[in-house]
Amino acid sequence: MKGRKRYNGFDDFRPLSDEEFEELLDTPRKNYRKPKIKY
Repeated sequence: MKGRKRYNGFDDFRPLSDEEFEELLDTPRKNYRKPKIKY
């Protein structure tokens, strides 16, 4: 899961539930609302 590497450096990051993570995977990168991180 290459998308996960992005979040490894953020200690203050709230762990996502499985449902939330699946939603992120299904969402195009530009439409992300959480997490709010500029790519």
